[in-house]
Amino acid sequence: MTREEAIRLVNKEYFNAIEKYGDFTSKREGLTNIWEEFEELKEAIFKHDKHNTLEEAIHLSAVVLKLITLFDYFD
Repeated sequence: MTREEAIRLVNKEYFNAIEKYGDFTSKREGLTNIWEEFEELKEAIFKHDKHNTLEEAIHLSAVVLKLITLFDYFD
């Protein structure tokens, strides 16, 4: 995977995260949902599945970006 492909994939997953986590009734609900997703992705990464590690890392990056966005949005 090239750097450009990785960036496109991160951007795609980031916007998927926005769509998935966009409807919150509170900051706590949003952060809880994101934390649950983080835990699932972390488990997948640490299973040492070499084939999916990059993909899972990209998903995790998208969740982290969304978390940062939420802090900016709610603060």
